[in-house]
Amino acid sequence: MASESEIPKGESSHPFVNPLREVVQNKLHSGKLDLPVLPEAASKVVTLSYDENCDISQLAAVIKRDQALSANVLRISNTPIYSSGTQIKTLDHAVSRLGMKKVRDIALIISCESRVFQVPGFEKEVRLLFKHSLASAGFAEEIARLRRLNIEESFLAGLLHDIGKPLLCQTISDLQKERGAAFPIEAVKIVVQEFHQNLGSEMVKKWALPERLVETIAYHHNPMEAPTCSQQAQLTSLASDFSHHLVGPLEISEETLRDHPMLGPLNLYEEEVETLFKRKEKVLELVQAVS
Repeated sequence: MASESEIPKGESSHPFVNPLREVVQNKLHSGKLDLPVLPEAASKVVTLSYDENCDISQLAAVIKRDQALSANVLRISNTPIYSSGTQIKTLDHAVSRLGMKKVRDIALIISCESRVFQVPGFEKEVRLLFKHSLASAGFAEEIARLRRLNIEESFLAGLLHDIGKPLLCQTISDLQKERGAAFPIEAVKIVVQEFHQNLGSEMVKKWALPERLVETIAYHHNPMEAPTCSQQAQLTSLASDFSHHLVGPLEISEETLRDHPMLGPLNLYEEEVETLFKRKEKVLELVQAVS
């Protein structure tokens, strides 16, 4: 089984691929595609998390204005992977214990789940994509830790690398309503795979996340071509394939991962790959805690 980074765009003999591709392409190029807006509180949390002068109390105050965000931050804070067995009773305690960047990650996870990973007609596919994104974030964090790279940036790249896929599913869902008939799922998967990098990078740009993240998402299937952040794109590609191995939706074998094309560029050796396999349970805890 080829790694996800090696899957070609290519042509397909499926009769619906070209018509669907043309319709989606016209929709994207028209500039009329409505991309989801980051909720106001989550947007403010993201902005504050990159402000060196911001303190924990300011962040907590912003979260408290959004009842749903507050409840979910507190809920996730009390899952085993974040609480370490200590009950967190208040939002202030949660923010203080987790820190600004981890709270930002949780806010983005919640926003993605509620604003992006909810697509009528594609519930099963999008649910699997959400679990894949969470596991990718977890593995990206572990790879960054092994290589002493930016852990927070890597986590976000893993979380958001495939965000273009549910966005395209929503676009196709809308098209299906307009035409009164569904496209074959095989054709949908091919077209979604083809366009998701570009649309995902546009989404992340709209959410005012760092330009390095925008580029990483745009190049995570061809990381060696990334102009300025090839290493981050390599890491994201590898994390995504480890996620496929753990939770799907693609089937990627352990053998394939041990011979992955990104191991060399990332200077990951056999013992470090073995460490990643040993941390599968930890990553699975993250997926179960949030999804």
